[in-house]
Amino acid sequence: MLAIHTYSPDQYPSWRLEYYNNAKEIFDEDMSEVVDLWKKIKPKIKKNLEDAELVDQKINAMFIAFKQGDNEEGCDIAYEIFDLDIEKMR
Repeated sequence: MLAIHTYSPDQYPSWRLEYYNNAKEIFDEDMSEVVDLWKKIKPKIKKNLEDAELVDQKINAMFIAFKQGDNEEGCDIAYEIFDLDIEKMR
């Protein structure tokens, strides 16, 4: 999440662009990794189901913001997710 917060799709560092055909490929891979990781973490959350739902909502809101070109909002939401103490949600 911190990497997504740091580099929005319009600000990927040049070294990352060397390994992909375009920024969309980087974005798609980053978002896929977020979804895959969350799919592994979420089933382990047993106590704070409301907090897990909040993370779901924030991930969706982040995707929507980025897809609509609101990179600043997407980065802000990514940081909010990063700042959540997911470890305590178990």
